[in-house]
Amino acid sequence: MVFGFQIKRIRPRLVGSLFILGRISMLLFGWFPQMRNRDSVLNALNGHSDHGRIEIKNILPKISFTLSLQMRSNLLLLSQRYTFRFGDMVQQMKIY
Repeated sequence: MVFGFQIKRIRPRLVGSLFILGRISMLLFGWFPQMRNRDSVLNALNGHSDHGRIEIKNILPKISFTLSLQMRSNLLLLSQRYTFRFGDMVQQMKIY
């Protein structure tokens, strides 16, 4: 008992897994704030059968797949943006 309150014992494995998973998701969503496909990560967590033990190795492939889709779309947008910029430069050179 601490200060008159009884502290329940929490399984350290679960606390460690949740802490690591929380840090990973904070990093991922912090680096990619525009990521709209967060549902796949949440579905991976909710679809896990044993909630007492979260295995990172089962969840990471789904997160990495989401990130790979996000990176592909970002690269596509960047390539389109630079293509248009280059086209504008060529158009301006023709005017002069």
